[in-house]
Amino acid sequence: MQVVREFAFHGDFDISQKAEIEREFQPMRKTGSPATTILNLTDVSFLDTTFLNAMVALQKWTVNDNAESHLCVAAGRNLSRIFHITALDRMFPVFATMALAREYAILLR
Repeated sequence: MQVVREFAFHGDFDISQKAEIEREFQPMRKTGSPATTILNLTDVSFLDTTFLNAMVALQKWTVNDNAESHLCVAAGRNLSRIFHITALDRMFPVFATMALAREYAILLR
């Protein structure tokens, strides 16, 4: 049975928090079993390419594991637009609410 893991982020994320971002993403790489990871960005007001690069690295880290999937919750027009402009919405399904992301994650199991 696939596990659903949730990681919540809060505040602003830019190059000055690179070490913190890397620390936050490290546990996501250690699954031990098939998992769906939901990145909850509903309380994130700003992020730059440092955070986006960490997301891409996470996806690359698990690309060979077909049982691993990542979802993103980006409530708000600005974050949703960033994911659309960078085409990360093709790599990470983006949802407006945690409820929708959880529902989708259940379907993946």
